[in-house]
Amino acid sequence: MGDMDTGSALTAPLRASFDAATRFGLSDDEVWHTVDEVVSRAGLHATVGECLDEITAALAREILAKERRAHG
Repeated sequence: MGDMDTGSALTAPLRASFDAATRFGLSDDEVWHTVDEVVSRAGLHATVGECLDEITAALAREILAKERRAHG
């Protein structure tokens, strides 16, 4: 995610999404893996703004998937 534009207006929502994902049970590694997948699909020239909704949705899907795996 180093190549992405990280305007200060978008940094707070991104950080909040990361923090929420860890509070809901994802590890830091799982969060970054999920973000890396979204960024890879979006391309190197994507901005945080272009990816923020998809990052948030992908993290939510991963939280639900992990919960389902844990409780079968």
